[in-house]
Amino acid sequence: MTTPLPSSDPRVLDLDEIVRLIRTGDVYAVVLNSGGGGAAIYAGEQRPDEHGDERWTACAGPGWFLPEPETGTHWAYGRARIDDFYIGPEDDDDLPISAEQAGITTEAQAAAVIVAQTLTQGVLTLEEARSAGDAV
Repeated sequence: MTTPLPSSDPRVLDLDEIVRLIRTGDVYAVVLNSGGGGAAIYAGEQRPDEHGDERWTACAGPGWFLPEPETGTHWAYGRARIDDFYIGPEDDDDLPISAEQAGITTEAQAAAVIVAQTLTQGVLTLEEARSAGDAV
């Protein structure tokens, strides 16, 4: 993972805001620890894969967590670099869409593409991702 940038940097996405925007469209989403202190958004439904493991219809990341300033609690605020942020289904087989290639520059665009991914079997094409992001 690349070096975290300050959360005020325009190249940084606020994962918590993306989740809030996704939820306004009646799609379930959550920011979770993806291992090793990394953050990821999981959204949509969980469905069993060919091995019976539950997988989310959309996953976006990687990101990191900023600690809560007053308490120092870890995992408080999720952030991600646009140039190192990918959206796709949660599986090991499909390559996700790069946020940078899809033209994502805002949390609203990222939320729209993640919602579109939850409605897709497999992975969005780059054109579908751009179209979803441009609709915002």
